[in-house]
Parts: sequence; C-alpha cells; structure tokens
Amino acid sequence: MDNNNVAEILQQDHYYPFGMSFAGISTPTVNNMYKYNGKELQTNHNLNWYDYGARFYDPVL
Repeated sequence: MDNNNVAEILQQDHYYPFGMSFAGISTPTVNNMYKYNGKELQTNHNLNWYDYGARFYDPVL
C-alpha cells in the first residue's frame, strides 16, 4: 500500500483456459514464480513447465 492507503497492483496475469499466458495484456512487474493455479513455473532449460508436485504440466500441449 502506498501512503494514501491505496493498494497498488504489482502483477496482473491473464491466462487461456489451459494455462498459456495472454501475451499483450499480462503485466509481470515482480519476480513471482507462482503463476497459473498457484503453481510454480519452472523455467529451467526454457521449458516453462508448471510444477504440480508429481508431474510437470506444459500449457502449450
């Protein structure tokens, strides 16, 4: 919150139904790795998979 007690938007994400991010309207301004469904986005080797615990999820597929 700023000095006027007004909440500031730090990040706004928009997704397709299966987890791909809309390119033009999402505003990632902070380094938040917990994205779609609150799952951690693994960016190792540029794979961009979501970590669902026992399995990894690729929204492109």
